[in-house]
Amino acid sequence: MVSKENKEFREKNGDKGDVGPANVLTIGTVEAGEEASANITGNPPNQVLNLILPRGEKGNAGEKGETGDVGPSNTLSIGTVVSGNEAKVTISGNSPNQVLNFTLPKGDKGDIGPEGPQGVQGEQGVQGEQGEQGPQGIQGEKGEPGKDFSIFKTYSSVEDMETDKSNVEEGSFVLITSNVEDPDNAKLYVKGSSDFTFLTDLSGAQGLKGEKGDKGETGAQGPQGEQGPQGIQGQQGLQGIQGEKGDTGAAAGFGNVTATIDNNVGTPSVVVTTGGTNTAKTFNFAFKNLKGEKGSTGAQGPKGDKGEPGENPTISVTSVTTTEEIMQNTNYTVPEYTLGDDSLSVFFEGCKLIKEKNYIEVDSTHIQFKDWTVPSGSNLEIIVRN
Repeated sequence: MVSKENKEFREKNGDKGDVGPANVLTIGTVEAGEEASANITGNPPNQVLNLILPRGEKGNAGEKGETGDVGPSNTLSIGTVVSGNEAKVTISGNSPNQVLNFTLPKGDKGDIGPEGPQGVQGEQGVQGEQGEQGPQGIQGEKGEPGKDFSIFKTYSSVEDMETDKSNVEEGSFVLITSNVEDPDNAKLYVKGSSDFTFLTDLSGAQGLKGEKGDKGETGAQGPQGEQGPQGIQGQQGLQGIQGEKGDTGAAAGFGNVTATIDNNVGTPSVVVTTGGTNTAKTFNFAFKNLKGEKGSTGAQGPKGDKGEPGENPTISVTSVTTTEEIMQNTNYTVPEYTLGDDSLSVFFEGCKLIKEKNYIEVDSTHIQFKDWTVPSGSNLEIIVRN
């Protein structure tokens, strides 16, 4: 039986409009470049995500993509995270149920030649070749809008998970975090209506476990009120005129796509964090352990031709291990040098930085790291030749 209120609403406003079409996001191009960027082309509900990924220092966040129209919620889950020779991101399945899969390269081992021994006065050997800088990890692609992906709870064993299943809501993700010797470690499950279903093995994904919050106290159940007497049924009103059909809803859209990379060496992994609203969904991909191992010492370069006798330069070397981040495009104090004559050299983790590309000279005692932040715990070496 249709209530009086529903009939009045339909007479006044008409039927509810149809649901808008689901937005489908596909991977376009993944190319190497000097600066990281991401853009979305095409119009809802069919759009393409294109990525440009730099090799080397941390790139800038991609530009904000077009805002799509609102559509149905999409369920995005993490599939496989494996090592490979080339960076690759794929989305499998169809909206609104899709899986995000990653192939992440391990950083190349860079070669750097040692500084040659000081020769006799007036004769100086050539500087050895600089080794290649390890590649920067790729920026993850933007997923479809939908329910946020998050780990509801972690367990030390499958047995503990099964014991606690009555306390886990349907549709929640849980993770086994024990130790690397346990074959169940890093296994991802989703809670169904009554039991858990295994999804994938996130080997190397240690670090997703968050701190366990304190369990809140259960409140007391209030007393049930008495049931009132049933009222007399009124006469059925006249059928109202059907309202006009509502407009079709708009498709869902996307906001910013960002990525971060830590300074650690190990098994590559990624943590996906989503935010925003269905009309401007944001995604952050936190890549871990993408830094390559330190390269071995390069071979001694050939002895250079004897130079013209010159003045004996004074060379000072200052080694620093940072205790906090050095923010991009802010002044950093260095030993005094002569501005503009290449008397200053800056090394990061043993690799020589390029002036005007990696840093700029501000004045005789300051430089700025250009568009990238030096992580805490990094090794810097400042060489001044006077």
